[in-house]
Amino acid sequence: MVEKVQVICDGKVKNDGTVNLVFTPAGGAASEIRITLQKGMNRGDVCRDLAKEVSVALGKTYEVKDDSGKVRIEGTKKDMKFSLSLGGQTATGVTFELKLK
Repeated sequence: MVEKVQVICDGKVKNDGTVNLVFTPAGGAASEIRITLQKGMNRGDVCRDLAKEVSVALGKTYEVKDDSGKVRIEGTKKDMKFSLSLGGQTATGVTFELKLK
């Protein structure tokens, strides 16, 4: 469990597909966040859509910021721990790195 995660997007999407993230708040149930990606999207486009979908899924309890190829996720209050993992990916050409903090 961490208080912050940075998702680093890289590459260009080679085929239409999805990436699934698994979000689990401390003491809570896991939920899957699905991001649809289209062929030709670059890392900025991918991070923009990822930030948008994660923000909608998590609501106002978590702060989600898109920063040029990186998406930062953290709780709005101190000690809001959670885990985030890559659940699966069907889109090729793009990579995701999770930096836990």
